[in-house]
Amino acid sequence: VEKVAPLFSLDQTDFEAILASDHLNLEETAGRSDRGQTQAAIDAIVAADRVLICAVDQMAFFGSYLRHLLLLLDIRAEIVASASQESLARLARMDENTLVIALSAGRPHPLMNRAMKHARQCKATTLAISDSTISEIAKLAQIRLYYSSNSPGYVRSHVALLSTIQGLANAVYSRNEALYEDRIKAYRLT
Repeated sequence: VEKVAPLFSLDQTDFEAILASDHLNLEETAGRSDRGQTQAAIDAIVAADRVLICAVDQMAFFGSYLRHLLLLLDIRAEIVASASQESLARLARMDENTLVIALSAGRPHPLMNRAMKHARQCKATTLAISDSTISEIAKLAQIRLYYSSNSPGYVRSHVALLSTIQGLANAVYSRNEALYEDRIKAYRLT
């Protein structure tokens, strides 16, 4: 058995401690990922006529990034990042052909819970990507993906969330590279 050297020495700086923690978060996220749930998430994205991403507060950045990645693949995606009239109108338009993806860190915003409950009433497919296995939105979702966000710093780590989002988008792309390749080439040329 080959020994792997630690990332940093025992007397880590604060910077090194954050990097080491992020490394562990990726390992934990990968180790706890459920292949069946991940495959179900990929299938749901591919099958959906419309993807509605609910990501409020700090999660709005990641929701916007997921939307960007899906739009590159010509997948119709919208984001709900607040309780604005425009966002509420997006929620009102969901139906059984909609995939609702909720991103959450810690306790979810009340809008997230309402969106997931409304999705269930509309018979929309629901996917929760959360850093808590007992999250309220995870309990309401049909498909659940977990990511680790532990951090010695004053904020949660989002490295594993970003990796999860990129992994999902890449898996969707890999499903039919020929279909998406021209679109990706056009994007690279701009």
